[in-house]
Amino acid sequence: NDIIAFLGSRGCVIAGHQLYQALDGPVIGIQYNPARNRLLLWTKNAIGVIDLSLDENDAKPGERVPGIKWVFDKGRDIRQCFWAYGASHVLFRDGNNISILEPVPQGPAHVEYVTAVRENTSVLYAESKGMLYYLGKDDGKLYALDIIPRAEIGLSAFMDKKDTAKGNR
Repeated sequence: NDIIAFLGSRGCVIAGHQLYQALDGPVIGIQYNPARNRLLLWTKNAIGVIDLSLDENDAKPGERVPGIKWVFDKGRDIRQCFWAYGASHVLFRDGNNISILEPVPQGPAHVEYVTAVRENTSVLYAESKGMLYYLGKDDGKLYALDIIPRAEIGLSAFMDKKDTAKGNR
């Protein structure tokens, strides 16, 4: 499956033969996950997912296929997003805060705060290592935070480690 996605200068996304336009503002960024054939996209206030494995025969009448499923719409200044846990969760930066969300099929996504980062800086999430790299909010030092312990699987493992993460920086 040769998927090519483009982010247009006016904030639209073109993936395959479809054009996607966010309703609440221009798309700021996109990230593709080839294992699940999903495209993550975000605006200043919302995070959406496009399932590129759907085809036109899977559509409900009147639905644009494959369509954007908005998994989070309560952001204030979303700047970066990353697939996590093999594209089952999304790690995102909203303003100077990093959070992780678990999309829920019915209802709002489950969102947990992770840490604060230095203003006007970027963060890096390395999925292969499960590590988030960022500059500390107050001291500007480089930190590496273990988001996904290699030996553990699931969000509950993340939640247990979150409280001790500050001591492990």
